[in-house]
Amino acid sequence: MTDSIPPAKTRIEMRCPKCGGNEVLKDACASWNPDTQRWELTCVYDHETCAACEHEGDFVFERIDIETRAVTKPVLDEGFPGNCVTGRGHEFSVDPATGNSVCKPCLAQTEGPFEPYTLPKDE
Repeated sequence: MTDSIPPAKTRIEMRCPKCGGNEVLKDACASWNPDTQRWELTCVYDHETCAACEHEGDFVFERIDIETRAVTKPVLDEGFPGNCVTGRGHEFSVDPATGNSVCKPCLAQTEGPFEPYTLPKDE
């Protein structure tokens, strides 16, 4: 990975480097919330698959900044401001019990405290 690729500053879209498609899938898990009576996303795994050509891998798809159309670094997708499911730009934190990235304003906090997420340094 090069340092010349800037981090995303706005919302991103995913693009397959093999076919150029933007229907990128990830495996995830959800848990039932008895209070809201709906399934809520609890984690998203690294592995990605293109629905069009079935190209797959961990963080192999391009992240495109929607405003600038520039390719951005493939860091934790949920940690980009603006990528909260609400689109409100909430900051994400890591749940110390599970290690999952969580949006504190959107998800009910069952245990805490949550600490701010920091990206690992490139080696």
